[in-house]
Amino acid sequence: MDRREFVTAAATGCGMLVLGGGLWGRMVYARNARADQLIRDARPVLSEKVHQELNTLPASVREQIRTWFHAPALNAAEYVRHICSAAFAEKLAACQSEDEKELCLLNAFVSKVVSEGEILNRVQIIAEEVGADLDRNWSQCCGEISKKWQVHITEYGSSISDDLTTRVQPMIRAEIQAALLQSKAAAQRQALGETFDNIGESAIMLLPLIRLSIGSAGVIGVPLFVLLAFRDIYKFVIGRLENRVGDYQLAITDRVSLLGNRLGAEFESEIKRRLVALHQWQESALIEAADEYARETVTFI
Repeated sequence: MDRREFVTAAATGCGMLVLGGGLWGRMVYARNARADQLIRDARPVLSEKVHQELNTLPASVREQIRTWFHAPALNAAEYVRHICSAAFAEKLAACQSEDEKELCLLNAFVSKVVSEGEILNRVQIIAEEVGADLDRNWSQCCGEISKKWQVHITEYGSSISDDLTTRVQPMIRAEIQAALLQSKAAAQRQALGETFDNIGESAIMLLPLIRLSIGSAGVIGVPLFVLLAFRDIYKFVIGRLENRVGDYQLAITDRVSLLGNRLGAEFESEIKRRLVALHQWQESALIEAADEYARETVTFI
C-alpha cells in the first residue's frame, strides 16, 4: 500500500468512526428522550392513584382497627381488676425502671385484653383486604400507562409485547426483599414472612414488630404501632395506680376501653408509611421499565 492508498484508507476509517459515533450519539439521545417522554406520560396516572390511595386507605384501616377493638375492650374491666390487685402491685414495685413497669403493664394487657396473636391476625386480615385494593389499583394504573406508552413506541415501528404489570412486578418484589433483608441486618422484625406473592399485602406486612422480654414472664411480640398506642395511656394508668383516689378503677377502665382510638391513629400513620414506600418502589419500577422499553425499541438511527 502506497502513501496515497494509506491516507485514503485512514480517512475512510476515520469517517466511518465519526459516522458511527454520530449514529450512536443520536441513538442514545433518542433513547433518553423516549424514556423521558414515557415517564412524563406515566406521572399523571401514577399521581392520581397515589393521591387516591393516601386519602382513602389509611383512614379506612384506622376505622377498621378502632371498630375491631370494641370487642377486646369488653375485657378492660378484667384487666383493670388484675392490675389493681395487691399481687400486681408487688410486681410493679419490684420493677427497676419505668420501662420495666410499662412492659409489665403491656404484658398484662396482651394477657387479659387482646393477645399478640389476635392483634397480628387482625392486621393480616386488613393487609389482605387493603393489599387486594392496592394490587387492583396498580394493575389498572399499568393498563392506562401501557395505552399511553404504546402511542409513542409505535412511532418506532415497535409495540409493547408484554404486560407492563408483569414486567414491573419482579422489580417491586426485589425492593420488598431488599427492605426485608435490611431490617434483618438491623436486627429488626417485620410481620411479613419469608414468602410474599401479593405485592400490596406484602408491602403492608412490612410493618415492624417489637419483641419485648419481660423477665420470667417470657417474651411478647407486638406491632410497633400497638406499643406506641399503649404508651399513650401508660402514664395515665401508672399515675392512677400510684395515687389511688376516687373511683380510680373506673377511670382506668374507661381509658383502656378507648384505646381503640389510639390504636387506629397509630395504625393509620404506619399504613401511610407503608404506602409511601410502596409508591416509591412503583415509581422506580416504572422508570426502569421506561428505560428498558426505550433501549428495546430505539435502535440505530
